Amino acid sequence: MFARGLLVLALITGSPVWATAAPAHSLLGPSEPLELVDDAGRAVVLPRLAHRIISLAPSVTELLYALDAGDAVVAVTQACNYPPAALTKPRLGFASAAVEQMILLEPDLVVGMVGMVKPVTIEALERAKIPLLLLEARTVGDVYRHIRWLGQATGRLVDADRLITHLEAQREALADRLRGVEPVSVLYVQNDRPLVTVGPSTFIHQLIQLAGGRNIAALATGAYPQFSLEAVLMADPDVILFPGSGAMQVSDEQRRFWSRWPTLTAVRRGRLAVVDTDVMDRPGPRLFEAAWELAAVLHPDRMVERATPDADREGGVR
Repeated sequence: MFARGLLVLALITGSPVWATAAPAHSLLGPSEPLELVDDAGRAVVLPRLAHRIISLAPSVTELLYALDAGDAVVAVTQACNYPPAALTKPRLGFASAAVEQMILLEPDLVVGMVGMVKPVTIEALERAKIPLLLLEARTVGDVYRHIRWLGQATGRLVDADRLITHLEAQREALADRLRGVEPVSVLYVQNDRPLVTVGPSTFIHQLIQLAGGRNIAALATGAYPQFSLEAVLMADPDVILFPGSGAMQVSDEQRRFWSRWPTLTAVRRGRLAVVDTDVMDRPGPRLFEAAWELAAVLHPDRMVERATPDADREGGVR
């Protein structure tokens, strides 16, 4: 299994779509420090395996549980709502109170996302000599790299390899299911006032492609570009997607707004839909579950049977 996972990583590295996988490393030992440069360009040194980890992002929490490292998690954020076991963990407060709480918990690793951890928090953790690892996932390959980093930090490289292999199986199964379909054009409304969508330098853009979609903002610059209504009318998307909760329907306000342009194909055919933001927007172990759910919206005729390869719904992969 381990060798197969390394082969998968090699294939990913050579792929123009699923690029940027980290090289393999030996299992971190108790006297062998882990040294790397995180996605914020910071040098991070972890002197020993992490046994007390604070997660500052829902996707990080999901990744740690998927690596069977949930027991090492000592605190999470208020937004960390999956897997259910994470709800039993202490939840951090806000602002300065959260920083004090983190230091009192004496973690040997804190993991957050670039741009989401305030400079004052970074400075406080550095003064306390607590390792902080900052992640940024712009591609699916970045997610795989993060899996390996966390696998190294927790001594679970075999679990990391198994998780990557599992994710690749989900991706390949979906690609097989959708082989030969005609892509449908998609507007993903990340924010509606102003209208913000997802650009080509995001993993969501890649998921849209994998799900048989064609992002109308594929030529935009920036990860989350502001998009004009004129540009939407010119692109005439087949489907308009809105992030929301899993059971949420398109709001009356959104329907009223878009109904002002009845010539739009998506409006004319009634193809406005909500996708689960907790799954779609998190670069974690449910990455390709999001793609399967998205494919069910874009190509319902191909997705009558929506089951993905077996996954542990609590977050771990066995």
